[in-house]
Amino acid sequence: MTVAPAKPFATREQTVALSVSFLALFAIVGCALYGLPFFYDFFVKDLGWSRRDVTSGNAYSKLLVGPLFGWLAGVMVDRFGPRRLMLVGIVIAGSALIGLGSVTTLGAFYFFYLLNALGYVLGGPLPVQVLLSRWFDAARGKAMGIAYLGIGIGGALVPLLAYALTQSMGWRGALRALGVLMIVVALPGAFLVRDPPRPAAGGRARGRRRAGRRRS
Repeated sequence: MTVAPAKPFATREQTVALSVSFLALFAIVGCALYGLPFFYDFFVKDLGWSRRDVTSGNAYSKLLVGPLFGWLAGVMVDRFGPRRLMLVGIVIAGSALIGLGSVTTLGAFYFFYLLNALGYVLGGPLPVQVLLSRWFDAARGKAMGIAYLGIGIGGALVPLLAYALTQSMGWRGALRALGVLMIVVALPGAFLVRDPPRPAAGGRARGRRRAGRRRS
């Protein structure tokens, strides 16, 4: 009796997809969700806005971007694949932080906060889940768990990094640096990752015919 060798956890393509997913969640969720609140006090103190004005940026962006672009992003990820959405979302989210480091008006602040939310929708959990669910089958839960560690690690490291950057280059420079870091960390991998091949239409049709014959 021979024992079949154990299969590796992931092929090369799966390893790349998992690494890219981890880095995308680390950069976009870590910087946007956990990094931005660190800078609220600077907007209040240096620009004279109320804390309600500043925190409203997060609420307005969720209310507008979620209903308007959430469904559309789902349609786009099915049509164009998760890789393209991630590329666009990473650039938008990083550019939003760079823009937030230069704002002087509340209108510009809300505009870039909306861009940040849009980048989150296009480059964050939605395309990551689609990418991993298409590349992984038996180990899908394990892959999701590893990828989502990026959020926890980002949540722990990004506030510390934001503090260190603020001490060395001021809060505006720190925001710009975090935006550039998001793009540098997540974008190269998104170029390398490959969308999993879709089943051919003929194959799906044959599968449906076989299923119909089995039922009959």
